[in-house]
Amino acid sequence: MADVDLRLLRYFVAVAEERNFTRAAERLLMTQGALSRAVRSLEAVVGTPLLVRGYREITPTEAGQVLLRQARNLDEQAAEAIRLARRAGTPRPRLRVIAPGCDVSVLERLVTSYHQTDPEVSAEALIVDQREQGDQLREGIADVGLIREPFDERGLDSDELFSEPRVVLLPDHHPLAARSGLELAQLRGLAVIRPGGGREDWFLLWPPEQVASERWSQGPIISDSSQIRALVRLNQAIAFVPESISFAFAGNGVRAVRVLDCPPSTLRIAWRQGSTSPTVAALVLHATLNLSNAGEANDLGALHAAL
Repeated sequence: MADVDLRLLRYFVAVAEERNFTRAAERLLMTQGALSRAVRSLEAVVGTPLLVRGYREITPTEAGQVLLRQARNLDEQAAEAIRLARRAGTPRPRLRVIAPGCDVSVLERLVTSYHQTDPEVSAEALIVDQREQGDQLREGIADVGLIREPFDERGLDSDELFSEPRVVLLPDHHPLAARSGLELAQLRGLAVIRPGGGREDWFLLWPPEQVASERWSQGPIISDSSQIRALVRLNQAIAFVPESISFAFAGNGVRAVRVLDCPPSTLRIAWRQGSTSPTVAALVLHATLNLSNAGEANDLGALHAAL
């Protein structure tokens, strides 16, 4: 099969559509003589006349009509092929989005929904220790983080995504487990699970700062969140967690009950202060638009449905 210069097909299409060499030459920004020679070169390659050159008008021959139908979209197809090749050879903008393991559900839904909105950006979801989130953002190791209050705000900007109630985890057989809601005073005297390593302010296991002065009985010290369900199920201690992550612990002998007078847990999206990245700004905007309204409802189902 003879090789055909794509430009010859483009020239032929212009003449066939304009039905006039002069107008086609003006459209292509070339001389009429050069255009005429180019079309005759194409006819020589094809091996048959493509145009009937009338005195007033030029019309395609039967072969020319077939070629016109097939060649019209070649320019667009070639341009699209080049665009796709260039995109494949150009690294996509990459965002590293971090969150603690307790918020993996929100993290997954955020990254997935953002990729559907902007598939040109590669958003990578990473689970990190909540104590390391601020440093990773400040040092540029991560671009954006889902982070719970309180946290070290130095060098960071953030927007609130939502606030939600806290629940207490109780064994199924506990007398208070059947209640639809509880107050902190009803839980006073029960042992509360404590994190190891001097992390008494860990928001998941200890009441937040506003109620930390309450006289809670100190329960077992744990080194891993996987121990929480077992200790609660055995009635050795209770734990406080944000409502949206209670699904990770409730069930199999453990029940989550909303604490009515416990201050809410607030989730924020944070990034390095002074960042000028348009991809970071776009992800933050996407998160605030898709998460904030759901959080206002303080409803787990609404939160997951929004994403």
